[in-house]
Amino acid sequence: MRKQPTATPDSFDRQKEIGARLRALRLGAGLKQAELATLMGRQGNGGHALISRIELGHVPDVSLRVIADYLRACRANFSSIADILDQYAARPTVPETQGTRAVHKMAETLPPKTRGKVLRYDTKTRHGREKPEPKEKRLDRVRRMAASWLRRQRVEDCVHFELNRMGVPPGSAERFWLADFGRRVFKALTDTRGKDRTVREKLLTEIQHTETSKALSEPSRQQILKAVSTLFQSMEQTGALDWLPPIEETEHLAHRTRGRRVKNDAQLCLEDHRQKQMRFESARNKAIAEIQRAYVQESGLSEHEAKRILGTIVALVTIGLAAGPGTEERRRRTDECVEYYAAKGTGPNRLRELARFVFDRLDPLLPDFPPDRSRQP
Repeated sequence: MRKQPTATPDSFDRQKEIGARLRALRLGAGLKQAELATLMGRQGNGGHALISRIELGHVPDVSLRVIADYLRACRANFSSIADILDQYAARPTVPETQGTRAVHKMAETLPPKTRGKVLRYDTKTRHGREKPEPKEKRLDRVRRMAASWLRRQRVEDCVHFELNRMGVPPGSAERFWLADFGRRVFKALTDTRGKDRTVREKLLTEIQHTETSKALSEPSRQQILKAVSTLFQSMEQTGALDWLPPIEETEHLAHRTRGRRVKNDAQLCLEDHRQKQMRFESARNKAIAEIQRAYVQESGLSEHEAKRILGTIVALVTIGLAAGPGTEERRRRTDECVEYYAAKGTGPNRLRELARFVFDRLDPLLPDFPPDRSRQP
């Protein structure tokens, strides 16, 4: 005997609402359950029990024939329950509901920024589709998208760490184009995976000879190229380029409270790395605030002038943390910083005095300063 297909938990669940509506129709018609059963042609205890179970919503697969007989006995029609059925029919299909639940479970273990992008991406790709996608296809798509965003974040961290180490001023055109150059290099390396080496070399040469790239200094380009290439090689060796957020692990963790979730070695290392980086950022921000406050008090600047000088202090602190006292590298980067801000209208002599002021207060803090771990481990 062929088995009947079983209904999923996401299928019809409005039995109680329909049962309550039917009961109201029966009472409106002035009928008792036994009388209604007789009018439906279902006399006896079995008919009375059926009416009771239907009105309580305890019949999960009540047939259309039974509902039609019920409405007929009450002198009602299907429009009496049409709003309940229409509301249910307007809901997403079973595969859509299951896919959405699976996507949200998978996204729970992603960083907040990436999680938001993944969920918005999933909503956008589903919008307007006439045929619902299988859960597996949706999960595969958003997993690949999530992994792509996480790889982009690693590239951004690597590029901006290198730019900070080079002392490129924040907000400058040079910083913008060098960062863009780093992104294009990583994309070229990714796109040429598994291809002939000459194809990769040709593509990298083309990137370095674009108009925007040629406007950048050769040493700066080579430094960003080396940093991004090193990151790419590390990710390729560790399998990070092919990594996807795990479905099974996410579904397992979703059933646990936040405090009881099991953390693997990779998660623990990542959390330790983030905590150490947060200590560096906290110490850096504290040093910037203290130096700004001391400079304002000593020079008597107004509140507006203090805000204008903050960007210069941040750039000088970044240089001081990346290059040690008395080094040629610090001198060179300081000269570049002075030249950049002098072009915006601040006097060079005043900028050099500010640089000495910043370094005199920053250098005593360097021996106890937490290490900068903005580069991925």
